[in-house]
Formats: sequence, structure tokens, C-alpha cells
Amino acid sequence: MNNFVTPLLILQILLVSPFAISQNEKSPWQVTLGTTAINIYPVGSHASYQGDNLEDFFNVSEHWNISPNFSALSLSKNINNNFSVAIEGSFNTISKWGSEQTDDLLYLNLSSYLKYDLSSLLKLQNTAFEPFFGLGAGYTWIEIGPFNTSSNSEKEYNGNISANGTVGFSYWFNESLGLTLQTTYNHVFADYTDNAPQHYRHLMGLTFRFANKVEAN
Repeated sequence: MNNFVTPLLILQILLVSPFAISQNEKSPWQVTLGTTAINIYPVGSHASYQGDNLEDFFNVSEHWNISPNFSALSLSKNINNNFSVAIEGSFNTISKWGSEQTDDLLYLNLSSYLKYDLSSLLKLQNTAFEPFFGLGAGYTWIEIGPFNTSSNSEKEYNGNISANGTVGFSYWFNESLGLTLQTTYNHVFADYTDNAPQHYRHLMGLTFRFANKVEAN
């Protein structure tokens, strides 16, 4: 398990470092550090342990796998007034496999998105709220357990690519610090759901927005 967590943390640190020191008028970066919850249940009845899409969506106690620690890092860059590109890495443990229980299995995800800021469309430019939605793709690895077994006895993880849709908002306390809530749907095609099932990934975290560089007088 640690063989995957350590490289992911190193990758995240390496990604953050160059961006954090190079903020200027042409590089409006945002960094979100947060925690995640994985929900395999309400994603359509592709397996007996899953319900219909959005069924029992807020049943946190029975279906959500919530990380108690910081487990996600997202980096984004505005490319014009409304659009931004983002990359996100997260890890968690899965013990609630839909309606079933399993031993703690390591979950890892890397995703990228094209995101659209809805503030101007909803006339929220002069408020602290910044809603957004995005489309992208990602790859999920899950440690092999009773519901994602492999014919390769030496294999420790199953994984698969997914098409992702995300929606959320940031609430800005000031020009540089905000709270972000985000939900991402990870869609895996039916032939591959035994490797890494369709699921929802929720994120709550602090977002740091780097202000434009102030020119010296």
C-alpha cells in the first residue's frame, strides 16, 4: 500500500512547487488541498452491490468511504475569464463497496478537467460564491479484493480509465483563501466495471488563489 502512497505524495509536491513560486499576471493558479469521500453505491445497477443512479445518494453512514486526513490535491490554471484546466490526485481506502463490506482497500485516482466558471452566467461576479462544472477523464487504481479480483495472482491493483463530470463551488473568504466543495462522477464503461467500478468522489478542501503580482512603485 505504501508503495503507491509515497510516490503519489512526491508527485503532488513536485507539481505544486514550481507553480507556488511563479505566480504572475499570466499565471493565475489555484491550489486545493482537501479530503475525499468515495461512494460506489448510487451509480446504476451494473452489479448487485450497487443501486440505481443517485439512489440513496446521501446515505453517508452506509455507503461513503470518508478519508479522515488530507487526501486530495488539485491544481488549476485559468485560461480565460471562465475556463480553466485542472489536474487532481487523490487517495483513500475503500471498506464500503456499495452495499457490501470489505477490508480496507487502497484507492488512488489521477484526473484532469476542463472547468467552466458559472459566476457570470448566474450573475454572481460580485459575490463570494464561485460555482463551476467540468468535464474530463481520469484513471483509478483500487487494491484487489473480493469484488475486483484478477486472474493474475501477482497483481495487487486493478485499474481503469473513466470519463468524469464534476460540479461544485468555491466560497472565497478573501482574495486568496476559499472553501471548495466538489462532486465528481467517474463513469467506467460496463465491460470494465469489475476492474474499477463507477463511483462518485466528493472533495472538501481549502483553496489558495495566488493574487496577481504587485508591481513595485
